[in-house]
Amino acid sequence: MAALEGEIIPAGLPIPGPGRDTKYRPEFNEQARKLCLLGFTDEELADFFGVCERTVNYWKAEFPAFLQSIKDGKVVADAQVADSLYRRATGEEILIERALKKADGEYDILKLKQFVPGDVSAQRLWLLNRRKGNWRDKVETEHSGNVTVNRIERVIVDPANPDR
Repeated sequence: MAALEGEIIPAGLPIPGPGRDTKYRPEFNEQARKLCLLGFTDEELADFFGVCERTVNYWKAEFPAFLQSIKDGKVVADAQVADSLYRRATGEEILIERALKKADGEYDILKLKQFVPGDVSAQRLWLLNRRKGNWRDKVETEHSGNVTVNRIERVIVDPANPDR
């Protein structure tokens, strides 16, 4: 809010400068994180919040929590999914807890380690995306030189009239 002429500004408050109040709100942080999980770009974020892309960049510089939420929705989320896919592809040891009822009616918690083998679909997805040259489904072959096509006529012979 701009100070009026002759208005006294209390000590410790910044002197208002030109420009509008920011449209930024702290609740934008979680919204931005969720939108980035959906693959939104900065341009699309700006459109969602009703501002220009330059304003989104300003918010990232001015509000560290906003920048972190965007990183969490983009880089951190991608890293977590990649890690999960890797563990799914290679197999992993997991901890399972089972409740066992004792004779006195109480329960003991039994902790068991179990190995979950790698999943072929996850392995295929990983390799198709990481090693395209070696693992792609479709192989393209380039040819050079000339190709000659000879046309062969097919004649159907009538057994009743072989001279035709």
